[in-house]
Amino acid sequence: MQLIIILGLIAKLALVSGDCEVENAVSNFDYNKFTGIWYIVYHEADEEEEKLDCGYINVDSTRDSYGNISLHYYHDRIKRFVTRFATVPHFDNTGFELNVLDPSIWNGRLYFTTIDYKRFYIGKFCSTQLHTLRVYVGYRDRHPDEATLNDAKKALSDNGIDFDTLKSWNSSRCDHFNYNPDQ
Repeated sequence: MQLIIILGLIAKLALVSGDCEVENAVSNFDYNKFTGIWYIVYHEADEEEEKLDCGYINVDSTRDSYGNISLHYYHDRIKRFVTRFATVPHFDNTGFELNVLDPSIWNGRLYFTTIDYKRFYIGKFCSTQLHTLRVYVGYRDRHPDEATLNDAKKALSDNGIDFDTLKSWNSSRCDHFNYNPDQ
């Protein structure tokens, strides 16, 4: 009986980890080059994320082999900006672990499939809680130029991701929310 239970647990773990496998992750991610402000413009969203807007992250440089990230977004339901703080306890050549200080769906692992440290990234985030991959596209500029947008769209296509399935936060209204990330 114990063998059946153990085999069941192993099968469940394999299924969960299989949902978050990323075959085409980069092999040269550099956390220190990733530091700074990133505006999250396109994403695969769930119903809860539809209430969010003006998302950006501020990635601090590493200290003692870990980093700090603050996630910022406007929450339309409560009509104010929300900031969440996270640590990066581990990073490697494909991405990093993210531990939000208050447990949330933002705890998990971010894998990068494409990264241009000066312009944009394409990341696949696996939430520890949801066990599914979601795609996020971040830019250094909140209003990226057309060449950067086209390069990101090509990178999405090269990674088998249909740009038309992604959602865009309406960042054009962010200025009305006193949207002034520190740079």
